[in-house]
Amino acid sequence: PPYQVFYVVAETPNHPPTSFTGYSGEGDDNIPAGTLSLRTYEEVQLSLSDFGECYTGDNFETGSVIEGQAKLYISGTAVDDLPTMTTGTASIIEEDVTIADGCYVPHEDEDGTNIESTQTGESGRYAIFSSPTGVTELTITITVDGEQIFYPYSLYVPENGIAPLFPTLVPFLEQ
Repeated sequence: PPYQVFYVVAETPNHPPTSFTGYSGEGDDNIPAGTLSLRTYEEVQLSLSDFGECYTGDNFETGSVIEGQAKLYISGTAVDDLPTMTTGTASIIEEDVTIADGCYVPHEDEDGTNIESTQTGESGRYAIFSSPTGVTELTITITVDGEQIFYPYSLYVPENGIAPLFPTLVPFLEQ
């Protein structure tokens, strides 16, 4: 139906179940080639290994994962040119209760020691391991002038699969 959120799940024997979220407009839509793509299990595991201790190596046998990169949406700017959101956090919130928190790529201190991150950092990346499956709502939170602003994203998380959100667009705030 027009103006509705929809979900597409794709998988092969070499690719984990992967969920994509879309929003239908009015009439036919042409999706550019490459918009939906699958990563092999090895490619996904390599990407998730960036998250340090949050990644256990068996995440698809023990649950599902949401993975993304938060970027500031600026109308008319190419996705590759959008700035990353360095101070965002990701979580799954149901009925005003946080049921899953995001994990972030560790950063190195001046001595080269990995330090656990509490925000998206320079990469803008986040992952939620052992995410609930089915339709859920991801919340990206940013703080502006001491005020928390929440951006909800509806998505479908497949069982023992991945819901990639590259990029996760956060709207530009109007002053």
